[in-house]
Amino acid sequence: MLKTIQISAFFFLLLLNFCTPPEIDYNEINNLIAQHKYEQAIQEINQYKESTSNLLEKQKLEQLYITADKALLFADIRLRLRKGDTLQLKTIMDSIFKNIQTKDSLAQRWYYFDYYFNQAQYYALKNDSAQQVDNLLKATTYPVKEIRFKINVFIDLAFHYAELGEFEKAREWLDKALRSFDKDEHKGLLLDVYIAYMNGDYSRADSILTLVPQENKNLNWQRIETFFNLYLKSLTLKNRFKLW
Repeated sequence: MLKTIQISAFFFLLLLNFCTPPEIDYNEINNLIAQHKYEQAIQEINQYKESTSNLLEKQKLEQLYITADKALLFADIRLRLRKGDTLQLKTIMDSIFKNIQTKDSLAQRWYYFDYYFNQAQYYALKNDSAQQVDNLLKATTYPVKEIRFKINVFIDLAFHYAELGEFEKAREWLDKALRSFDKDEHKGLLLDVYIAYMNGDYSRADSILTLVPQENKNLNWQRIETFFNLYLKSLTLKNRFKLW
């Protein structure tokens, strides 16, 4: 009888181990993505998705899948854009668009920012500013995991409209950029810059920004400083109440 109980317990533990899904190693997945091993990351994610019934875990895995899949989907495009190679680029972009449309409607929206942003870079290389801006504007309507990329687009649009002399629109996009900064980017003197700018004291904002050491200003802050240097005196508060 005791032997029978021991055997039953053994098979119960064996069955329990067999049925228990493996613990998801998110660090491993993130490391694979960071190392640009996107296909391997996708394979790992799919295996985990099949082994878990936990809805929250599935959602987290789906976001990681989208991150890896996007990086893989746009890798060739980004390389070509860095090289300034526009040969067959539009055909490839059209193919990517069709690929995105095959995805779940909820997932699609996480791909479109990258699609329109990269297409804007293509039109920039073709010196087609109208199409470039049209695609940047479309990009702003879609979510992005890292807000710094959308801030970069806001600043691009601010420069574009300033170059056209449309300073109300330029200021509007610059406002959106500064208001989208992470709280960690509004510290110390940079917080004083933000407050001065939002209060409409552009000259003071510029003066304080020049006091911030260069190493404390990320790329977007550096671009805002360049914008101040070029267009500060042209900014006005006209119609700014519409933003608040």
